Amino acid sequence: MERDRDYERRWWTLGVLCLSLVMIVAANASLNVAIPTLVRDLHASSSDLQWVVDAYSLVFAGLCSRPAAWVTGSGAGWHSTAAW
Repeated sequence: MERDRDYERRWWTLGVLCLSLVMIVAANASLNVAIPTLVRDLHASSSDLQWVVDAYSLVFAGLCSRPAAWVTGSGAGWHSTAAW
């Protein structure tokens, strides 16, 4: 019985992780659309733009990882709750 539940849970886990990845890619795509506006309005250099894109990606991915752990019931330890 326990094995069947674990088998079913792994598909939910895969679905949640794939959905998180789709959300991150969509968010980065919207940021990339906004880059010309950032350059024009903020006079951002290439280095500044790289920092913005990288920071946005890391923060958004971090925010998506905790709800994924809640849904999957993975029991993630202190390392995933440290930011909360």
